[in-house]
Amino acid sequence: MIKKFLLALALLGAVAPAEGGETPRGDFGCPHCLPMEFDRLVVLLADEALRDMVCRLSGAGYTPARLSMALGLPEGQVLRRINTLRDWGLVRLVRRDSAKTTVEPLPGEGGRTLGRWAERYCDNGNGCGKPMVRRQVKNNARGKKSAGGAVPLDEGRGPTLTPHYWNRAVAQLRSADPVMAKIIAGYPRQSLIGRGDPFGTLARSIVGQQLSVKAAASIWAKLVNDLGNITPSNFVAAQEDRLTALGLSRRKAQYLRELGVNFQDGRLKPAAWKKADDETVIAELIEVKGIGRWTAEMFLIFHLMRPDVLPLGDIGLRKAVARHYNDGVALTDAEIDSIAKPWQPWRSVATWYLWRSLDPEPVAY
Repeated sequence: MIKKFLLALALLGAVAPAEGGETPRGDFGCPHCLPMEFDRLVVLLADEALRDMVCRLSGAGYTPARLSMALGLPEGQVLRRINTLRDWGLVRLVRRDSAKTTVEPLPGEGGRTLGRWAERYCDNGNGCGKPMVRRQVKNNARGKKSAGGAVPLDEGRGPTLTPHYWNRAVAQLRSADPVMAKIIAGYPRQSLIGRGDPFGTLARSIVGQQLSVKAAASIWAKLVNDLGNITPSNFVAAQEDRLTALGLSRRKAQYLRELGVNFQDGRLKPAAWKKADDETVIAELIEVKGIGRWTAEMFLIFHLMRPDVLPLGDIGLRKAVARHYNDGVALTDAEIDSIAKPWQPWRSVATWYLWRSLDPEPVAY
């Protein structure tokens, strides 16, 4: 365990930003990798379970349940990693006849990339488990460790996995608020993760409305297992009874199908929101049935990765602020807003850590 911890520290130190703020590229044994692939390798090498999944899937198809048994992880955690690999264009979900859904390498470049990673980072024996990263860490040990611990990815390359501002935000929050500093210390080298999928983020936020993180994750896992790809067309094609059988309320099933129609018809234009201010995005989103301010704020935080969103209507945020700042006694909006003043301009980051302090698994939309 200690060796793994030290290896993770070495890896994170190797890819931390250099003094000028630019992420040193190195090659991780992959001189031909594109910039986005480098960022994905950073995540892959820091997540042993994800790496083990890549190793296994490069050679065969697995059901989520079988992967859960093979990796020794709860199925919800396995499904989150499957979604990461799908977002990266490496695997797909396939259902043949009445058989269970299987995770398989995506034909073409995605499958070739999966195989290339497995060949370099997996054992030659059973094809799973042992990371081959010590040589790469040694050869790429440039730059300094960052203050926050998360690995920042460059801004401006389209969807990213970790907000580019994360380390800077963490350092400033630690200095500004001793209570927040203590919370952050409990979750080193962790950060908000974005999926780069506007429809998926909104759909997952709708599913999570008025539900605990655990309950929402359970329903989402059933949707992924049943529908396969989470796309507008799949939700539009799914009958309401099919969706409610998976745990959705009838109203949420209607909302998700209508959201799919809005994306299919082009009424929603996520690309235009990248340059719009927060309130403009919120105003456009709440015109869609089923999307209120809370859902729009989750979209700002998890998809657009806006740094200074304070979702006062979020139950988890209110509970966490009461626990850490007022001995568990509920606070008014004005009181929470006052407590959050020192967090500006990083209230999204502070909110994420407050959520993290309540739940065993990170909140993700």
